[in-house]
Amino acid sequence: MNQDTKLVLEKYFQEKKVKELHELMTNVVDEYAGLSDRNYHLPCLLMVNHSNFHIMFVSVCIALQQNVEKEVKQQGASEMEHLRLWKDTTSIMFILMNISRNELTKHNTLLCAFLKTSIPILRIFIAQALPIFHLIFNSKTEAVVEVLKTMQYSTRFLHHLCCQSKMLKNLSVVSHIPSFRLVLEQLIYKVKAILVSHNRNDAFFLGNLKNKDIHGNNPN
Repeated sequence: MNQDTKLVLEKYFQEKKVKELHELMTNVVDEYAGLSDRNYHLPCLLMVNHSNFHIMFVSVCIALQQNVEKEVKQQGASEMEHLRLWKDTTSIMFILMNISRNELTKHNTLLCAFLKTSIPILRIFIAQALPIFHLIFNSKTEAVVEVLKTMQYSTRFLHHLCCQSKMLKNLSVVSHIPSFRLVLEQLIYKVKAILVSHNRNDAFFLGNLKNKDIHGNNPN
């Protein structure tokens, strides 16, 4: 039964554009609290309940990665359309982050899927989004900084996830730590370079990465 659900949800989400995924996940985040009732189904996706929510979550992660990869390659997209794409993408990642660390949906599969699919998205962000942000930074400073800040919430959470997983020897997550740390270092370096080149170090605070768990607590 779960295999059938997986196939249906994967196809459903893969056919949606990132903007549509964002609209859907905005509804999901308002509805998923009801999953504490094992008989509850998401009103926006009636086939999704407590027992198969993790399948939906993983399917969204995969679809987001694949659809971002497709949409950044679209010919003729304007700089503003790329900005909107990354605003929607980082917003979806923010939603996935909050769901994956919520005690109600605590499931290692969620955490691992979010980390695994975030790594290639971050690579695309560095290669495709940051060069555009560099070009439009002076004219769209507020919008660019908003996207960077939203992305930072996810990267900090993922950093904390890596710290926690290393301490707890969560091998399914630990195997992705080297790739994540490499892409995170590249991201920090590139964002700093944009800020310096525009003389706007004050526009965005990168801060220091601290060793915490996914709830922001210092490890014992």
